[in-house]
Amino acid sequence: MKTPGEGIQIGVLGGGQLGQMLIRYAIDFGVKVSTLDPDPECPACPYTSSPVQGSFHNYDDVVAFGKNKDIITIEIENVNADALRFLSKSGVRVCPSADAIALIQDKGLQKDYYRRMNFPTAPHIHLEPGSIPDVTGFLPGILKIRLAGYDGQGVMSVETFEELSAKLASPSILEQKIKIEKEISIVAARNAFGEIRFFPAVEMVFHGQKHILDMLVSPADISVETERQAQQILSAMLTNLDFVGLLAMEFFISRDGKLFVNESAPRPHNSGHQTMEGSQVSQYEQHLRAILDLPLGDTSLLTPTAMVNLLGAEGHTGTPVYSGLEKILAIPGASIHLYGKKETRPFRKMGHVVVRGATRESVKETAGRVTEMIRIIAKENV
Repeated sequence: MKTPGEGIQIGVLGGGQLGQMLIRYAIDFGVKVSTLDPDPECPACPYTSSPVQGSFHNYDDVVAFGKNKDIITIEIENVNADALRFLSKSGVRVCPSADAIALIQDKGLQKDYYRRMNFPTAPHIHLEPGSIPDVTGFLPGILKIRLAGYDGQGVMSVETFEELSAKLASPSILEQKIKIEKEISIVAARNAFGEIRFFPAVEMVFHGQKHILDMLVSPADISVETERQAQQILSAMLTNLDFVGLLAMEFFISRDGKLFVNESAPRPHNSGHQTMEGSQVSQYEQHLRAILDLPLGDTSLLTPTAMVNLLGAEGHTGTPVYSGLEKILAIPGASIHLYGKKETRPFRKMGHVVVRGATRESVKETAGRVTEMIRIIAKENV
């Protein structure tokens, strides 16, 4: 494969904020990045060398986009895996592999994989609309659609059989509810030589109704043994799948201290944004290092950090207006990242803020103030 500086062409399926931030670091490696996205005004479009409008779900679009690239990677997992298999057989490097993407993009297959690998995870059952089997022992539970869920979409708490029947509209899984003490995430990278590096675990706080990440704190307040167990599980998955790239894994810690795998994402992840300011190497640079066959970077923390997602205000859809940015910029150690999305919608991720400080407690307190300072509303509603 070509080395950085020799005109490597990377194609990214998806042009959202993750692709946008990946391009920022690709510039340092001297590689050109193209994106495939249905939105001609996607967040990554102004920064890519050649944005292509098309569907990453469509076989022909993905093949046409990828056939002249050196490497194809993703910033969203809901893509056409069959097209990626064809490109791989045609000599295009696909990272992570089409098989790994196909496994993880289907929450049912993903959960079945955890069970085969003997990973601790909540018991689950597969469901199809119109044909609900005996769900004794699974209610109350968490209903998750198998395909196309994102940012909490397609994740629903169900208490009764009647509620389950009403909400089951597509192939899904039903998980037993776990009494959760806290939720953590670990992002790791693996390159083609089998080198694996873990970022420190982060502790996550989710929106109570929408299952969207509100805030995270790094490092997580967990034991060394819990973090080691989580790393061992993640390492086993990376190795078993011969994974090349970045893999994020979310975990539950139950009230009795047990660790459970929740979900994985085969790409840069919302729970890794804080690495841009808080770690020696960012998750985006690490992903590029992995897919370019370069040594992986130092993942150690520079400082405790907190990250706040900037979400569109409830009841507002339209041209975004950001109220409170000046107050945030006046905070020492705070960095704002706006994604440039043309439309705000309720709970849509419009940006994030990273806060650095001396201790976990101080950054968590500052992050709490940040959430009170900013509001993203629609200009049409002003």
